[in-house]
Amino acid sequence: MIRISKKIVLAAWLAGCALSVLAQGGNIDGINTYYIKSPRFARPLVECWIREYAKVRPEVKLCIQKGNDRRHSDMQVVIRRDGTERRSVMYFGEYAVLPVTTQGSDAARLLRGKTLSAARMRTIFFDKSADAYDNAEDMEIDAKSPMKKFVVYSGNDTSSVASLFADFYGEQMSSLRGKRISGDDAFLINAISADPLGVTFNALPNIYDLKARCLKQNLTLLRMDTNDETKGIMRDDATLDDVMATLERSHSGQIPTAGIGIAFDASNAVVREFLHWVITSGVSHNHQFGILTLDSRLAERQIAKVRSRDTAQK
Repeated sequence: MIRISKKIVLAAWLAGCALSVLAQGGNIDGINTYYIKSPRFARPLVECWIREYAKVRPEVKLCIQKGNDRRHSDMQVVIRRDGTERRSVMYFGEYAVLPVTTQGSDAARLLRGKTLSAARMRTIFFDKSADAYDNAEDMEIDAKSPMKKFVVYSGNDTSSVASLFADFYGEQMSSLRGKRISGDDAFLINAISADPLGVTFNALPNIYDLKARCLKQNLTLLRMDTNDETKGIMRDDATLDDVMATLERSHSGQIPTAGIGIAFDASNAVVREFLHWVITSGVSHNHQFGILTLDSRLAERQIAKVRSRDTAQK
């Protein structure tokens, strides 16, 4: 009969316990770690929250979940509700999306001085289905449009802002022209820099320098046709703070914007306490990282979501 050492049995049991704890997002040193998953454009804001919250509750360990980490996240920054997220969502702000190309590129030269109507934006960024044309001649004319010269780069990840951009123009993500780039939307800026005819769209934190508060040096905006209230922000020399202040003041619907929130488990009191801090204190850092603030009425509704398990599930 084979004898198994008690030490081996104990070691195996401890290893199993450690794996179980890690699978639940905890640590084996007795301190629970709560993981937050986030798209890259919102990550600097979340990292700021983690630093600031540690000053208030040092016993609560929060950590950004790495992209290749497949464990279940305790919280996840979400930029759309697509029906797959079953957890409660507390919104902490809004994000805005603007179209850009590389400064000095062929695309920038061809678009210099042009103001792009919604129809022209659709021509540049989207393909029409064959049945959307009245006849084959119209389809051929559209295919030869100078606006079709541009190569559109868009994201295909679930955290991509492509869904908002398509929704804004009444289109589907699948109708976007050009090339799909895997991974985070931040990579789209690199993609267009290597293509003289490349154009894309992205969230404000990915196209503005958060320290200098201006458009990143290698980028230029595609000038969308907007009303007088928002026309001033469609200039390369407009600061990030000018853009955010205008969008928060105007509510004109001229620029693609949408809510950004955190999906969470309503039964976790530690998570709810952290999110209460976020919506009451952490949001004061939104502008620093290119995220718009919520109006006061909507913010009050978010506070109610995290007061208790029952209100969070509503």
